[in-house]
Amino acid sequence: MRDPRIDEILERIDEVDSKGKPIRVADMAREVNDYLVEIEKLRSEVDIATRQVVYLSGREQAMRQLSVSVAQTAGANALAPRMDEIEYDFEYQRERLETVSANLKARQSMVKKTQQLISARISSVQKILDAYSNSSPEELDAGAGATSGATEGTTVKRKKIIRRRRVVRRRR
Repeated sequence: MRDPRIDEILERIDEVDSKGKPIRVADMAREVNDYLVEIEKLRSEVDIATRQVVYLSGREQAMRQLSVSVAQTAGANALAPRMDEIEYDFEYQRERLETVSANLKARQSMVKKTQQLISARISSVQKILDAYSNSSPEELDAGAGATSGATEGTTVKRKKIIRRRRVVRRRR
């Protein structure tokens, strides 16, 4: 169920103060909107990866069953292939099975990590909505640069960008 505060805050995304600068609630609405777009993309990725996991697990199971049934009936027929051909085929099948198993584990890990990222984004949206609910109308209508003590801890922390100067050495 979608939080009704989301629609309420998104309605105010274009609000500006008397100088034409976005007010604080408009910045909050932009952040919420960005998070919602990101969450939708991540959910789409999880949906695709989940389908791949289902396919790969079915394929892995089928390959395991096939290798067991081939191993049981390999010598039953007088026209069966020579032993070295069977060993080569088993080696090839085992490599394919290992590849499918590795891909399956990687996809399962990706799904789990993406779901954790979605949870983190939802938590961030929740913090912004809580700050929105707990702020007074005066605080919300303030300029975007002004921060209040009530919502200071809820702002999203951005990674500090460190620029390094490239050192060029001359050949002597």
